[in-house]
Amino acid sequence: MNSIPDAVNLNDELKKATETPIQANPDEVFKDKEYKNEPEEAQVLDEAGAGENTDEDDDDDKTDYNKLLGVPDGEPRVMNYKDTSELLIAAVDSLQTTILTPFLKNKLIKRYFSDGDIKALHEVEKRTKFKHNNALELSDYDLELLERKKFYEKKMLEIPFTDEEYKKLESPLERVVKKRKIKLAPEWALLLATVQVVYPRIADAFFDF
Repeated sequence: MNSIPDAVNLNDELKKATETPIQANPDEVFKDKEYKNEPEEAQVLDEAGAGENTDEDDDDDKTDYNKLLGVPDGEPRVMNYKDTSELLIAAVDSLQTTILTPFLKNKLIKRYFSDGDIKALHEVEKRTKFKHNNALELSDYDLELLERKKFYEKKMLEIPFTDEEYKKLESPLERVVKKRKIKLAPEWALLLATVQVVYPRIADAFFDF
């Protein structure tokens, strides 16, 4: 007859179970600890930014200037600083050219030509129009009139800004536009361009310079 095993002491078994440490994976423990110590906002941002392209894009067409300049949602998209400065320079150039041209024209004509000179110059121009005429002879007075005309035309061409002058103005103006956060919607660009085209015609039609 088999002997009956000794009764198991339940208290001893429970004591052994509580004294034996649980062997956990250290990597998993530290991973969970590190992740849980992060604020909830950081976890959300990490998840939302996964796979997001962080490369900077210098293309102005892809830049949200409304957000950059703090324009509230719903307002028209604004032009970037460079385009704004170029547009303002072009507007000033068009305005000063339109205003100064007739005044400078009258001033130079009165300064370098008398009424008799103007009539003589027209006759010389009629004769020099036919360049194939080898027998054409011009007097010293005729040549002097033509030289005066060249000087007059040169001075008139100096009224609009040159490319070099545009570049000199563009950089400092762009800094001012950026500092003052001047924001122009595309509608303003269209309006200024329209004024540049139309104003010279209005000035010629309604003003006697």
